[in-house]
Amino acid sequence: MNNLFKKLMRREFGPGNYERYCRYIYEEIEQHTLNSKRVFEEMYLLLQTVDSPVLKKKQRRLEQTLLRSLTICRGYFMTVVAVVATAGMVLLLQPVEQVLYALLAVLGVGLAYKTVEYFVNRYCYVDARMVLIYKAVLEQLCNKGGQKTVMPD
Repeated sequence: MNNLFKKLMRREFGPGNYERYCRYIYEEIEQHTLNSKRVFEEMYLLLQTVDSPVLKKKQRRLEQTLLRSLTICRGYFMTVVAVVATAGMVLLLQPVEQVLYALLAVLGVGLAYKTVEYFVNRYCYVDARMVLIYKAVLEQLCNKGGQKTVMPD
């Protein structure tokens, strides 16, 4: 299962560019510098020739991805509460043993899936860093009319 940011960045820039940007960010982490100028410059060069309506569409996709990621993280707590409440209700009803095991198994599988989804999307530092750089590039290109300034920190 890939996180949302990784899916977005691979779709926007292609798998090859995505892997290269990851390498750049990992190198910066090893050197204890979080400048990301190289990634910013490359993204900027790729996107500066794109038309404004296309840039706005990319910006909307980015905003939708960020919102979906936030929804996953916030919704996880409610999922856990719902699973615990449902399990409690099932145990109180004392159904037939086979039905009880089937219901608890379904709840367990659902909770396991939501837990994996939560952790995959919650702890993706490199992809989150890349998305922040991408957001800065899009903002500069959309708001400044394509005039390049320096990368924001």
